[in-house]
Amino acid sequence: MILNRRHFLASSTSLLALPQLQVAASETGKAPQRVVFLGFGFGFTEDFYATTFGSDYELTPSMESLQKHKQDFTVISNLWHKNARGAHGGTVVYLTGADAHGPTARNTVSCDQVAARYMGNETRFASIQVTTREKGGGHGGGSSLSWHENGTSMSGVAEPFRMYNMLFGGQGTPYEQRLAELQNEKSVLDAYVGNMSSLNRNASKLDRERLDHYFQSLREVEQRIAREKLWARKPKPRVDYKLPAAELDGVQEITAMYDLILLAMQTDLSRVITYRQPIVSLLQALDIKYSAHAISHYQKGEDLKKAMIVRERKQTELFASFIDRLKATKDVDGSRLFDNCLVSYGSNLRAGHMLKNVPALVTGNASGKLRHGRHVKMPQETPLCNLWLTLLQTLNSSVKQFGDSNGVLRDLFA
Repeated sequence: MILNRRHFLASSTSLLALPQLQVAASETGKAPQRVVFLGFGFGFTEDFYATTFGSDYELTPSMESLQKHKQDFTVISNLWHKNARGAHGGTVVYLTGADAHGPTARNTVSCDQVAARYMGNETRFASIQVTTREKGGGHGGGSSLSWHENGTSMSGVAEPFRMYNMLFGGQGTPYEQRLAELQNEKSVLDAYVGNMSSLNRNASKLDRERLDHYFQSLREVEQRIAREKLWARKPKPRVDYKLPAAELDGVQEITAMYDLILLAMQTDLSRVITYRQPIVSLLQALDIKYSAHAISHYQKGEDLKKAMIVRERKQTELFASFIDRLKATKDVDGSRLFDNCLVSYGSNLRAGHMLKNVPALVTGNASGKLRHGRHVKMPQETPLCNLWLTLLQTLNSSVKQFGDSNGVLRDLFA
C-alpha cells in the first residue's frame, strides 16, 4: 500500500496513520496477516524440553496436549538472550533484545511495535497490549511486553472485562456524544500536561527522568484519544460473546483473554497483539500453595518440581486450546484464522533460572511461509533476536536488523 500525506494526521506529539475506513479487510476479500507474542515468567522445567530433533522428535509429557497440533508448530532450541542479565530481569527485554541494565542503559523498542509500523495503519488499534496486574509473576519491570521507541514501557489492559469494553463497548453511544466525551478527555489531559510541564522545569535530573517516563504514558493517552476520534464514526463490531465477569481465576482469565485476542483479530480491530500472562493467579486456580518464585527453584524439593510441572502442563493445555480455536475460526476470505497469523510462545528463562536456550515455539501458518512440524536445533548461543527478525521478515517488513540479531533462522522458512 502506498501512503501519501492524506493518510496521516499530525498531533502535537506524533504522526498518526489515518484508518482506511473505506477499505476494511472484510471488503477486500483477502485476509490480513496478524502476529501475536505470548510471554510468561520463570520458564519451564527441563521435563518440558524435547531431547530429539528434526521432524521425528518426540513430545515430552509436559507437551502432550500439543500432540494434535504437532505438524503445525516449530520448537526452536539454543536461542539466547545475552542481554537478559539476571534471572529476575523478567520480561523487560524479552521482545527488545536491549541491554537495559546498568546506571545509564535504557530499553529499546520491542519487536511487536516494529511490526505495528507496517501492520497497524488500517485497524482501530495499531497494537493491543494485554497484560496482568499481579506482582511476583517473574515479569520484572514494565507494564506489558511492549516498549516504545524511546524505551519506555507501554501500558496494557489487565482484566478481561476491561479488554471486552475496550474492543466492543459503547455500541449505543451516538457519534456526537462520543466525540464530545473524547474532546473533554483531551481537555482534561491538556490541562494536566500543562501543570506537569511547569513542574518539570524545576525538577532535578533524576526527577526529570522519572517525569519523562510519566509523560510518555500521557502521550500514549493523547495518541489513543486522537485515534479514537478518527474511528468515532465507524461503529465497533458486534460479537456473540458475553462481557466477562470482573473476578476470574487464573485459568478463566487466560481463557477469556485468549478468546478476546482471537476476536480482536477476527474482527480486524488489531493485527499486532502481545500478552504478558499471569502466573500467580494461575497457581492459585490450580490450588498450588507455593509461590511462583519458589517453584521456579524446583531443584530444591520434589514437591516444588511437581507443582512446577502442574503449572507448565496447564499453560500448555491452555495454549493448545487457543490453537484449536484459531483453526476453528473462519477468516474474512473463508480460510482459517490460523492460516493468516504468526504466534510466538515462550519465556525469557529456561529451566532453573538459566538464561540460555530459552523456550521458544512458533505456530500459525503465515500464508504457508513457514515450515512446521519440527524441533529445530540452532547453533549454541544463537541470538533470540534472530527469531524476532525472522518473524518480522515473514510479515513482509523491510527490517534488516533487530536488537542483537545476526541473521534470520532460515530453517524456519518453507
